[in-house]
Amino acid sequence: MNAPFPPYIDVSKEATLSIEIVPIFVSSTWLDLQPERQAVETALQRLREVKFNGMEYFGSRDETTRGTSLAEVDHSRVYVGIIGGRYGSGITEDEYRRARTLKLPCFIYFKREADIPASGRDATPEAAAKLAAFKADLQRNHIITEFASPAELATKVTADLHRWLVDQYLTPKLTQAAQHELPREQARALLAAIKDESGLNPALLSAARNVVTASGAGSVAIGGNVQNSTIITGDNHNTNNRPTGDVIYGNKTVIHKSPLPLALALIAAALVIGLSAYAYWRGNGGEELYRVRVTVTNPQGVPTEEAKVWSSLGGEAKKVAGGWQFDIPAASKPQDGKLTIFASFENAFLTGQTDLTLDKDFNPALTIKLTRDTSARLRGQVTDAQGRAVAGARVFIVGYEAETITTATGGNFELPAHAAVGQYVEVVAEKPGQGVGRLNHQAGDVPVRLVLRKD
Repeated sequence: MNAPFPPYIDVSKEATLSIEIVPIFVSSTWLDLQPERQAVETALQRLREVKFNGMEYFGSRDETTRGTSLAEVDHSRVYVGIIGGRYGSGITEDEYRRARTLKLPCFIYFKREADIPASGRDATPEAAAKLAAFKADLQRNHIITEFASPAELATKVTADLHRWLVDQYLTPKLTQAAQHELPREQARALLAAIKDESGLNPALLSAARNVVTASGAGSVAIGGNVQNSTIITGDNHNTNNRPTGDVIYGNKTVIHKSPLPLALALIAAALVIGLSAYAYWRGNGGEELYRVRVTVTNPQGVPTEEAKVWSSLGGEAKKVAGGWQFDIPAASKPQDGKLTIFASFENAFLTGQTDLTLDKDFNPALTIKLTRDTSARLRGQVTDAQGRAVAGARVFIVGYEAETITTATGGNFELPAHAAVGQYVEVVAEKPGQGVGRLNHQAGDVPVRLVLRKD
């Protein structure tokens, strides 16, 4: 089976690359983990080269549910197991056993015990005992990842599949390209399609690029040692192991033992070696980078890409599969390692933030759940129709009458708007005998004037 294309590969028609869609089988009990399944499905739908496979798509079939599930495992490439507080009918364990028989890569996720409600647990001691034995077996055979919410699970599944696709597809292909085992046109198309280099070995990427450089006017590639240099210029003209270091230009003119071309060859070779060494140094701790992956969800926990994302350390967030990424040089991290990532969806007045400590994990992933911004306040003055300040008037935001305040001398007031800055709220002022004032006004620093009028 051909390897898949990762989510950071451009699969446009111009790339002329054949794409294999990788089926991912998602296994779990049904009644207690539907939100988690939905979050994972939404995340996987944004990875164009993988396909969510699960009971949601079984449709109407004559086979038993267990038989259908096992048949779908047979047609999958990766197994994702989500384990909560129920053992259920045992189909989840059967699916896992089938995946192990097929030697599929297995990614296992446990819902944290503290986050499992009573309604999400088995009702009988027998089922609870089976679940405990199943989880113990999973822990013996796999590295277990815990999650607390559907959004956190989706983030972790996406990050794990990202790494798996890098290891299983892109790194082997780049190795083939660097070792001249991949046709040059395929290697060139592959390199042109890469849009996100995070997770790749810089030295390997540089070596693959050096191989495909020799094409077109003015391009140069060098191979062999100093005594057996090969220089290619122009349109793929090549010399192989010429003992005297001869040079062939695009017009196929041969110059034997020319000091200037030989000097140029030595300089170019030194540049290639120097750049490769620098790339290797960077990829092996010379300038380590924290690659912080961020997923943003709406208040319902569904991932969204309609957000603005920034960090306390500055730097631009770049779009990657499933969200955003910050590349932070290790040398620039604060002394305490503290980093805060912020997100907002201004049109919907939603905000959120998450704190992170940069430590030994250079590829952390985090989730920010957006919530309504209710931090703004509303201030102003109550007057009568003649513009005179009114003390003793009651003022409140519609919907929050329990927080009514009374104006002091001068008619001034300030109260929580339960809204974001710039968001409109309805504010009311009233005083027996002097009338009522009502107005829709933006929350924030712009003061409001409420005029009491009698009906």
